[in-house]
Amino acid sequence: MKSYTLNIIFFLFSISIIYAQSVNEVLDLAYKKYSKSESLQFNTEYNLYKTATATDIFQSYVGKVYKKGKATSFMVVNNTEILSTPEISLKVNHGQKAILIANPEGKLSEELDLTQLLLVYDKEGIKDLKTYWEVSLKSKKITTEPYYRIILHISKEYRLLKQVFFYANKLDFSKDYKVSDLSQPRLEIIYSAYNTKKIETKTFSSVKYIKSITPSNIILSKKLEGYELMDKREFSNKIHTKK
Repeated sequence: MKSYTLNIIFFLFSISIIYAQSVNEVLDLAYKKYSKSESLQFNTEYNLYKTATATDIFQSYVGKVYKKGKATSFMVVNNTEILSTPEISLKVNHGQKAILIANPEGKLSEELDLTQLLLVYDKEGIKDLKTYWEVSLKSKKITTEPYYRIILHISKEYRLLKQVFFYANKLDFSKDYKVSDLSQPRLEIIYSAYNTKKIETKTFSSVKYIKSITPSNIILSKKLEGYELMDKREFSNKIHTKK
C-alpha cells in the first residue's frame, strides 16, 4: 500500500512538471513569434463587461497598434493616440482636447510578452482547444495586481488571440454620484490582423502634433490648436493651453 501511494505521488508530481513546462513553453513561443519581427501591426478590440459572467457588452472600443523595434510604437484606441519614440513620448485625447508630452520611455513595455505575467501570477491551467490554447493564470495570495484572474487564448501559430481580465475589486458604474452601481467587471481584449510588413516612417512622426519643441517651450501643430498642453518632461512641469 505504501509503495502504491508513493507511485501515485510521483505520478502526480511528474504531471505537474510537464504541465508547468507546457504553460511556459506556449507563452515563450508566443513571445518569440512576434519579437523576432522588426515591424509589427495588429488590430485590437476592447470589450468591458459589468460582471465576470455578463454577456452584454457595457463599453467597447477598437484600436490599432504599430511597433518598430524595441523603443518605437504608435497606438490608437477610440479617440486617443499614444506615440512613443526614442526622442519623445506623448498622449493625445481628442475627446478632451488635451495632449501630454513626456520624456521618452526608453525600452517599451512588451504587451505581447506574456512570459512577464508569470512574474506576478501563478499558473492555474492550460487547455488544448484544437485551434488554440487557453491558458489560465491566477493572482498570487499576496498581490496588488488589479486582476485576480487572467485567461489567454493563443493560436496554434503562437499568436495572441484574446486576453480576458477579471477585476479583483468592484468599480462604480453609476452616472449619478448620489447613487452607486458597484460591480466586479471583466475586460476582454481581442487581437487580430497581425502584419509584419514594414511600416511607413511617417506613422511614428511627431510632426502632426508638434510644430516646434525646445527644453523651455512647445508649440503645437495647427491640427491641435486650442488643445490643453501638459508638459511633463523632466526639466519642465508646466500646464498651459496653446491657441
